[in-house]
Amino acid sequence: MSEMSPHKKGYMKPPRSSQFKKGQSGNPKGGPKAVSAPDEILLKVLARRVKVAGSKKKVTMREAIFRKFREIVLTGDRQALKLAEMITNASAEAAQNNLQPKPIDFEAAHRRIWSRLTNDDDYYDRKVKPVIQGRRGADDER
Repeated sequence: MSEMSPHKKGYMKPPRSSQFKKGQSGNPKGGPKAVSAPDEILLKVLARRVKVAGSKKKVTMREAIFRKFREIVLTGDRQALKLAEMITNASAEAAQNNLQPKPIDFEAAHRRIWSRLTNDDDYYDRKVKPVIQGRRGADDER
């Protein structure tokens, strides 16, 4: 179609005004933002740095919360004292028992999930595991 001929409208020929412009994305605003998990949001908020009242010093939100908690405990608040005792006992017990989180057996978890999805107990071993091992081998070669 030359520039001199008029643009025809109709079936499969939208008006030029509604067509994408050259160099312009079809979705300029992008996709919707991913929703963060509550624990990720909490960690992000606790890591923020805030000013301490009456000082120019900045500390993390986590530290500010513990400082405020210490002030409340020192005023003699009974509930705060109970909570402080519980935290102290729990941390002492954890240190004494050297508690470590249990390792997660991802392979067993995957096997259970695939067997429930496919109603085939051996599906993971026959189909999924070889693919995963193949990917790991390809990653190692890089």
